[in-house]
Amino acid sequence: MKIATMTFPNSTSIGASLQMYSLYKVLTDMGNDVDVLNYDPPNLHYRLEKPQPGCLSALKSALKAAAIHMIVPGSSANFKRFESMMTKNPAVPTRSTDDIRNLSLGYDRIFVGSDQVWNYDVTGHDFNFYLDFCDDDTKKVSYAASFGKNDVAEDEKGKIANLLNRFSHISVREERGQEIVNELTGRSAELVLDPTLLIEPSQLRSVAKPYKRKGDYCLFYNIKPSVTLLESATKYAAENGLRLVKVGGRVKEKFQNRYTVEYGVGPQEFLGLVDNAACVFTNSFHGLAISLAFSKNFYMEYSTDTNSRLLNMAEIFKLQDRVVSNGAAPKAENMDYGYILEKLNEMRRASLRFISGVLDK
Repeated sequence: MKIATMTFPNSTSIGASLQMYSLYKVLTDMGNDVDVLNYDPPNLHYRLEKPQPGCLSALKSALKAAAIHMIVPGSSANFKRFESMMTKNPAVPTRSTDDIRNLSLGYDRIFVGSDQVWNYDVTGHDFNFYLDFCDDDTKKVSYAASFGKNDVAEDEKGKIANLLNRFSHISVREERGQEIVNELTGRSAELVLDPTLLIEPSQLRSVAKPYKRKGDYCLFYNIKPSVTLLESATKYAAENGLRLVKVGGRVKEKFQNRYTVEYGVGPQEFLGLVDNAACVFTNSFHGLAISLAFSKNFYMEYSTDTNSRLLNMAEIFKLQDRVVSNGAAPKAENMDYGYILEKLNEMRRASLRFISGVLDK
C-alpha cells in the first residue's frame, strides 16, 4: 500500500524527528511503501533553517551562527543525516499547498501525526495539518495526533470539526485529545501510543550513536528552561557520585564546571545519551518516552496547567512518584518496570491493531 505521513520534517526538535522515524519504520515494516510528505510551511515553529525577513537580518543571523559554531558544534548536520534514512516527497521541501495536494493523489492512505500537529502555536494555524488539502478519495488517518493544549481556538472550532469529520480513522496521543474530538464531532478517538513507544526498543538502539560515557552520569534534558529541575538534577548527581550531562545549552554554559554540556545533539546522539545514562531528569514528553522505551530510572517535572502531555503519561503509567518539584533532590530508587512494561505492551498491541484496521479497510 502507498502511504504518506504528514508531520514535521526538517525539524530541530529531537522528539519530532524520532516520532517521525518511528511511525515511518512501523508502517514500512508492515510491508507498505511509505513517504514523508516534505511540507515545510513558513509559519512552522520547528525547523532547521528559519526564514529571515531581509538580507541584513539574514547576514546578521549567518554571522552570529558562524561565531557560535566556532565555539560549539551545531546539530543541523546530525538531524539531516538522521532524516536521510526516510524517503521524503518531494525531495526538496515545499511550502506550497498545491504541491502537497497534487502529491496526495498518489497515496492510498495519508497519516497525520504524531506529535503536536494540531497545536496551532506550533503550526501557525495551518489547516493542512488537518489534511485540508486532501480530496475525499484518499483515506485520511490521524495517528497519535496531539493538540498540545486543553482546547482549540474558539473561532476555529467549526472548521476543525468539519475537517475531522472527513477522517476515516482518528487516534490521539492524550486523553484530553479524545475529549476535544468528541466535543467537536461527537466521534470517539482511539488513544494510542506515541510512535517512539510503538517501535521496538531494539530498533531505536540500532540507530543510536553510543555515548563516550556509560552508566556514570545523570542526563538532564529540558524542553523548556527550568531552574528547579536543573537544581534537582545537580543535587541528585552530586549525592550519588554521578557527573551531570546536559543536552544542549547556551554558549556561556560551556565555560562552567557544574555539569557537562553536550552540544550538537541530534536524534541518534540523544538515543545514545539516554540509553547509557544512570538516570534521566526531564520535562520533555519525548525525554520521558525514550526513558520509558529504554526502561531507565528517571525523574520528571511538569506543570498541570501547561503540560497535559506529561500529566497524562504519569497517570497512565502510574509515575506520580517520579515527579520532582521545588528543586528537591529525590531519593535514588530504582523504578519497578513490572506494571509499566505490562501497560506498554497492552497499549502497543492496541495501537498496532488500530493501524492494522486502518490498512485493512
